Amino acid sequence: VSQDGRFALVRRGPRGRREAVVVRTADLATGSVLRVGDGDPWIGRFSRDGRTLWLRSDHERPFAALLAASLDEDGGRLGLSVVAEREDSDLELLAFAEDGRTAALAWNVRGASELETLGLSTAARPRRVPLPHEVVTRITRAGPAGMVLA
Repeated sequence: VSQDGRFALVRRGPRGRREAVVVRTADLATGSVLRVGDGDPWIGRFSRDGRTLWLRSDHERPFAALLAASLDEDGGRLGLSVVAEREDSDLELLAFAEDGRTAALAWNVRGASELETLGLSTAARPRRVPLPHEVVTRITRAGPAGMVLA
C-alpha cells in the first residue's frame, strides 16, 4: 500500500504470466498493469510520494530487472525505465530499507547469488556486498536502515 493509502500493489496470475496491478483503494479500479517475474512473491514498493513504483519485473525483457514505473494521480503508468539490470541474470530478490531510500538486489548468476545495494535517490552505481554463502533465499528488514540476509 502506498504511504498515503491511495494505491495498493497486487500480484496476480499463474506462474509464467504474473502481473503487478496498481489498484486505487478508493474505488478498487485498476490503475496500471505490468508483467512481473516469477519466484519471490514480494515484487515491489511505492516511493514515499506514490509517484513511482519500483518493481522486480521481466516486462518485455528476457531477465527480470529493477524497473521504475512513473504513475499519474490515478495510478496509471506514465513511463517505465530500467534502474538496474544484468545482461544474463535474473533479479531474483528485491527488498527495501524501511525508509525506502535503499534497495537490496539479489541476482541469480549461474545458480549463485550476487548481492548489491542501490541508493534510489542518487545516480550512483550499485554497491556489491560480499556474501558469507552462495545463495540468498531471503532479505528481511532489520531496523530503520538495515537488512538481514538468509
